[in-house]
Amino acid sequence: NQNNKCFLYGYGAYGIEDDSEFDRYLFSLLDRGFTYVIAHVRGGGFYGEKWYRDGKMLNKLNSFKDFIECAEYLIKNNYTTSNKLTAYGASAGGLLMGGVINMRPDLFNLVIMGVPFVDVLSEMCDKKTPLTTGEYIEWGNPYKKEEYNYMLKYDPIRNINNNYHYPNILIFSNKNDTLVGYWVPYNYYLKIKEANVFKTGKKEVLLDIKTQYGHSGSSDRFEAMTHIAEIYSCVMNFNN
Repeated sequence: NQNNKCFLYGYGAYGIEDDSEFDRYLFSLLDRGFTYVIAHVRGGGFYGEKWYRDGKMLNKLNSFKDFIECAEYLIKNNYTTSNKLTAYGASAGGLLMGGVINMRPDLFNLVIMGVPFVDVLSEMCDKKTPLTTGEYIEWGNPYKKEEYNYMLKYDPIRNINNNYHYPNILIFSNKNDTLVGYWVPYNYYLKIKEANVFKTGKKEVLLDIKTQYGHSGSSDRFEAMTHIAEIYSCVMNFNN
């Protein structure tokens, strides 16, 4: 029913298939009344190669539209409401989150962006960054006008609107990240926190940058558990 709290996960890039699998940490949410959902958006590989191609390069907007439609489905069919809905994505999934809240800032209560690729054009125009030239086949080549303009449509940091009623946001990153430098989410944070909804205190935007980890976080079991506990405690705080 609509009283259910809901946690919606998405990634949607590189043709990666997000299969359902056992996760011992999820019981912390399930035992507290959350419904856990995976959004298999285009750009991922759940439905094969065409599903992947339909969510990359000049089709990338389909990934955002699919995630929004999944959220709308959950609300329309009484699984939850927008004020009880949390969205989560990391890395390219963080890009997904950043694009989605610019298109539908009203749809979620909390959005979590982990090591998020939220400054697409700055990174893609810098050929010295680790992923850039190899990423042209995923996002597009910014030195081609059509592809540059398309990326400009969804680039999260360039589509921030200070008048949007954004949801609560948690951003986390790691200082030794060699794939998405910590300055990317940090610069995004500096810009989005100027939105009126945050300046007036109606919503909160939180930033957590760890000083000793890389893109995937700590390889130490207990440190990794602590990190997940921090994320889930934030989820529970905004959905109590």
